[in-house]
Amino acid sequence: MPISPSQRSSSLRVLAVCPAYWPCVGGAERLLGSILENLSRRGHEASVLTLDVASIPDLFRPSGAGLPVREEHAGVQIARVPPGGGVAGQAVRRSCRFLTRRGLDRAFPGGWANELASRPSPVALLAEIRRARCDVVITSNWWSPISPVATAAATRRGLPVVAIPLLHQTQPWSNRAVLRRMIPRCARTVALTPSEAEAHRRLGAVGAEVIGCGIPDGWGRDADGARIRRRHGIGEQPVIGFVGRQDEGKGAPTLVRAMQLVWRQRPEALLMLAGPRSHRDPAAEAALAALAPGERGRVVEVSDFPDADAPDVFAACDLLAQPSVEESFGIVLTEAWMVGRPVIGASIPATRDLVSDGEDGLIVPPSDPARLAEAIDALLACPRTRARMGAAGKAKVLSRYTVKAMTDAWESMLVDVVDGRKRAKGLEPSTFSLGS
Repeated sequence: MPISPSQRSSSLRVLAVCPAYWPCVGGAERLLGSILENLSRRGHEASVLTLDVASIPDLFRPSGAGLPVREEHAGVQIARVPPGGGVAGQAVRRSCRFLTRRGLDRAFPGGWANELASRPSPVALLAEIRRARCDVVITSNWWSPISPVATAAATRRGLPVVAIPLLHQTQPWSNRAVLRRMIPRCARTVALTPSEAEAHRRLGAVGAEVIGCGIPDGWGRDADGARIRRRHGIGEQPVIGFVGRQDEGKGAPTLVRAMQLVWRQRPEALLMLAGPRSHRDPAAEAALAALAPGERGRVVEVSDFPDADAPDVFAACDLLAQPSVEESFGIVLTEAWMVGRPVIGASIPATRDLVSDGEDGLIVPPSDPARLAEAIDALLACPRTRARMGAAGKAKVLSRYTVKAMTDAWESMLVDVVDGRKRAKGLEPSTFSLGS
């Protein structure tokens, strides 16, 4: 249960370290932001140490995006460092690339040479972590070297670390050597699904917990899909939606190819691609470029829309087709459900944990345009099935994946982690009382 101000004698000081944060848009960034902002609303001190990035491409630009070095957003203090790591970071990267190219990386056990040879560089973060004043460190989104290195630096200081690895279990990066080295050092790891928690345990996690993403109870209550349809000249045509990063991992090219099959039977159908334009990769661009002129005219782009428009974007669609092959959860699926839309996802562990096939959505084989097209056609053919699945999905979100439930779980866990560290040092635990 949440801790009220009257029940708290002090607040937690929480530092999160991650490759990207607001204003960079993505599921990992939105999840961490929701956790920290809600902890801040409950009276805790929340801060973020991250890279100077406003979009995914900025992660690989040494100087970054030119955002403020320090600022506050929604009650969270943000500090940023360059993705290139500065002069020291570039020197470390060159040295480690030299070692890995010559097969000398064994001099750094645990895969560290490979980590430090890659981009973005974590080196500029180290000084900030060394002087940070906090009770607990959260390291999020472990695809890059940022979080493993931050974990090493924090645990060296004796700070407890809670990891949100966000493993994409079908991707090789989720089993690299440095994770097997650092995950066991974390006081807790948080998985978004049961299958991811099992993956944490295989990596040596000593305390894996499952805390899903949270959606505000009223999210989408006033969604107006007709407004988005009017803005983009869409009439009564059926709309298949895709929301998020338009790249191969998220399944955007697979969906474009599937729509070519759908259009043979349903030429009136439209594909809506919604999300940051800068997050479209060459594979998605190539799939769109391969469309015939008539097909390309059936693609509606809703690029860089504000967060306030998100419910309307989902509501403008008849269904959400999100055949991602690299998910740790799938926030967009829960958002589609909140406006009563059915979903189609690829058969990967995270999506199978979230979507009940045939009940609130459909599951199709990964990277299979033909099977995806069949699923889209089946849902378009039956409005009653779409309504039933959308309602079932919304009920699931409201029973399992609310912001309140997520924040309660995080607050309770962080208090327990901090108290565990105090007990290990022979100190009195916090006087927090977990009440209503």
